[in-house]
Amino acid sequence: MSLNDKVDGYKLKKELVEELDVYKSIILKKLDIDDFKSALVKIGSALILIKEHQNYF
Repeated sequence: MSLNDKVDGYKLKKELVEELDVYKSIILKKLDIDDFKSALVKIGSALILIKEHQNYF
């Protein structure tokens, strides 16, 4: 694995973590207003994102 591949992998991981942080904040807001159905939908979306990129973690 070259240095460029490692840097690209690091950037991808960083972007995924940032995107998951966005999901986390949305989910917490949904839970605060007792919108559990929407929170579950967002949790499902986050899980799909994790499954799609599980090779990077």
